[in-house]
This record gives sequence, structure tokens and C-alpha cells, in this order.
Amino acid sequence: MKINKKIANKAINKIDINTKNNNLEKKKFEEKIEDIERKEIREITRIIRDVITQIFALFGADNFLVLFPRMDLKGFGYVPQLFFVKPKTELITRTYNTSCSK
Repeated sequence: MKINKKIANKAINKIDINTKNNNLEKKKFEEKIEDIERKEIREITRIIRDVITQIFALFGADNFLVLFPRMDLKGFGYVPQLFFVKPKTELITRTYNTSCSK
């Protein structure tokens, strides 16, 4: 009877050790995934910052408007885009015909 208890205790200890090892491996794996996601976010923001710097360098003397939609950092497949709007230098004039035809 004592031998069976010893064998059972050894088996339980091995299971506990395996469970702890699995939990540690799982935690390390999750940390690696988080690190990769952080690096990807940093890379995306760096690319956007570089593009913005280039736009300001090219059109720094002009009046313009750049619209920035929100970035998708959750992986839904959204590609960050910049919408560049440059106003015309001349005035926009419209003429309306006020004559009425019957």
C-alpha cells in the first residue's frame, strides 16, 4: 500500500513539473508573439513617419491638407493611407445663367 502511494506521489510530482514547464513555455511563446507585434507596430509607424517627412519636404512651401485615417493595428488587413489634398492656386469661378426658358 505504501509503495502504491509513493508511486502515485511520484506520478503527481512529475505531472506538476510537466504542467509548470508547459506553462513556462506557453508564457515564453506568448511573450515572443507580443514582442513581434510591438516590432511590427514600430515598423509601421516608422514607415508612416518617413512618408510624412517626404511629403512635407516636397510641399513645405505650399498650402495643403493631409488626411490620416486611423491605422489598423489589430490585423484586419487595413492598409494605412494618406490622402493628399492640394488646393488650386487660382480662384474657382462659376457663372450661372439666370435666364428662364419657357
